[in-house]
Amino acid sequence: MREGLSVYIASDEQPFTFAESRRFERFQKRYVNPQYRAVSRNTIRSDIIRVYNEMKNHLIQSFMNIQKISCTSDLWTGKNDLAYICVTSHYIDSHWMLNKRMLAFRPLTFPHTGTVIYQAIMDIFREYNITEKILSITFDNASNNVSAILKFKEFYDCKCVCHIINLIVQDGLTHIEESLVNIRLALKFITCTPSRVQAFGDFCATRNIPPRKFPLDMHVRWNSTYIMLQSPIDWQISKVFVQFLSIFYDASIACSGVYYPTSNLILRQLFNISCAFKEYRDYSILQQSIILMEQKFKKYFEDIPMLFCLAAVMDITIKLDTVKTIISRISDEMENFDLLQWWKAHEVTFPVLSIMARDLLTPPVSTVASESSFSTSGRILSERRTRLAASSLEALICLKDWSDADERDQEFVDSLEVDFTKFNIDDDQ
Repeated sequence: MREGLSVYIASDEQPFTFAESRRFERFQKRYVNPQYRAVSRNTIRSDIIRVYNEMKNHLIQSFMNIQKISCTSDLWTGKNDLAYICVTSHYIDSHWMLNKRMLAFRPLTFPHTGTVIYQAIMDIFREYNITEKILSITFDNASNNVSAILKFKEFYDCKCVCHIINLIVQDGLTHIEESLVNIRLALKFITCTPSRVQAFGDFCATRNIPPRKFPLDMHVRWNSTYIMLQSPIDWQISKVFVQFLSIFYDASIACSGVYYPTSNLILRQLFNISCAFKEYRDYSILQQSIILMEQKFKKYFEDIPMLFCLAAVMDITIKLDTVKTIISRISDEMENFDLLQWWKAHEVTFPVLSIMARDLLTPPVSTVASESSFSTSGRILSERRTRLAASSLEALICLKDWSDADERDQEFVDSLEVDFTKFNIDDDQ
């Protein structure tokens, strides 16, 4: 009972005081277990640490049967002004299922140099006895991460593709900023006061049009600008740029998957982006943006890592003889093709190739898996809980991740995407 309660409190991001709530105690006694007795916050904290250590030991044991492990890592600063490092593992098990498990979420010693990051990650690898099993590690492009990459000479290093796409698109947005400002002002005019919202609703009603919300973007989140431009307003810049940005948006979504391989998708997504540059180059309103974006694109992808090319070879939906030059288009019937299950079915037929495929299809191409933990940590380490001990924070976040992993419920959904798709005005009323 107490073990299950500990896992629930961690996975549902409840405070330690949840178990001693009188309302929860009444609920348990009336509907679940008449013998239930409230558990104090100190007891539940100890239970959570105990369950965390037990599950951690079980994870360490399970890694003994894993062939290769790839990792992602990122840094985060909490509301207590402390920096934390998150390390997440990715591996394909004996059933050819791609798994994700968080390994650590703990404070990082200042200064946050490449050497400090390298030592912290290597300590975590040794803690889990997986140093010899690591195939690759994925970082974003922060300078200290780039410095750390140089020290991981025994592993493949991958730069976060989603972060690079963000840099590419941000360069393009600078040349249409004037148009974006006008769009923001127009949307603010409609939504800045209750009377204007009501007037707009009345206008829609007289024309039998469902009333809409108009989301505004955030400068640091290019995908929010893309969603804002999807608002049903008849501006040429909006229509054209939405069509153009959709290629980058789709690439970011495809590369952020948790339960399917992404290393084999990179060449296809890069090909789609290069085709978009060619297709939209003649639009006068996009010419300058595309020049800058293409320069940044070539800076990062002119030399494609061999790991991505080899992973593409293991994708049977891509013609082998075209991997070096051009990626073949996938037919509609192949969209739901499960590559890992294909290799599982042909493991006996291709014993050596299947070993290579298991390794090459494991590395994630983005740090979204690590970054998603920051949303969780931000809610757990709230302004009211800034004194939460580092050991307790790590136990809570890892327990939540491991519990979600058991249900294969670790897919990260961008909160902006969720909020901005709720455009109907009546939703909040």
